[in-house]
Amino acid sequence: MGRNYRKLDLFQKAYAFVLECYPPAESFIPADDREMYRQLRRALLSIPLNIAEGAGSHSQKVMRNHLSYAYGSCCEVEVLVMLCKDLAYLHDDVADFLLKECDVLKAMLYGLTKCVEADINVGKNTYRFDKSDFSKK
Repeated sequence: MGRNYRKLDLFQKAYAFVLECYPPAESFIPADDREMYRQLRRALLSIPLNIAEGAGSHSQKVMRNHLSYAYGSCCEVEVLVMLCKDLAYLHDDVADFLLKECDVLKAMLYGLTKCVEADINVGKNTYRFDKSDFSKK
C-alpha cells in the first residue's frame, strides 16, 4: 500500500489551490480564449493528481517523477496567471495572490522532492512515513 496522500500538507494545499482557482477561471478568462481556460484547468488539476499518484506508488523514483510533474504543472499555472494578468483578464492583486500561492506550492514540492531524492541516494527504494514528514516548516 502506498502513502496516504490525503494526510500530506502538500496535497491539502494543492487541492485547496485548485478549489480557489478552478471555478473563477471561467469568469476571468474571456469566452474567446477558451484554450487558455482549458490549459489552466488541466495544469491546476495536474498538481494534486500527480502528488496523489506519486504517493500511491511504492517506488521512491516514481514518487520523485510525479513530484517533478506536479512542480512543472505549478510552473505552468504560474505562467498562465502571469499571462492573464498582463492581458488584463485578472486584477493585479488577485494575480499576485495566486502567484504567491504558486511560490508556496513550489517550495513545498521542492522540499518533498529533496527528501525523496535523499532516500534514493542512500539506497532506500521504498519509504513509509507519517504526516510530519511533509508538514509546512
